[in-house]
Amino acid sequence: MRTDILERPRLWSESGTWRFVRAELTLRFDEVGEAACEVDYRFRIHALGPLGLAVSALSVPAVRADLHRASRILSSRT
Repeated sequence: MRTDILERPRLWSESGTWRFVRAELTLRFDEVGEAACEVDYRFRIHALGPLGLAVSALSVPAVRADLHRASRILSSRT
C-alpha cells in the first residue's frame, strides 16, 4: 500500500495492487468535541469488472470491524 493523500489532520488515502487486484481506502476525520473524532471511510476493490464491485460490497462488514478495532486500540493509548 502507498499513501496517495495526506492532509493532516483531516484526510488520508492509500492504494495498492496485488496481482490483478487494486484497492483504495480513504479515511476522513471530523472533530467531535475536544478529544474525539468521527471517521468516514470509503474503499473500493478493483478486480475483473463486476467482481470487484461485489467484493467491495461484501467487504464492508470486515473493513468496518477493522476500523472499530483500530479505534479501540488507539483510544486505549490516550
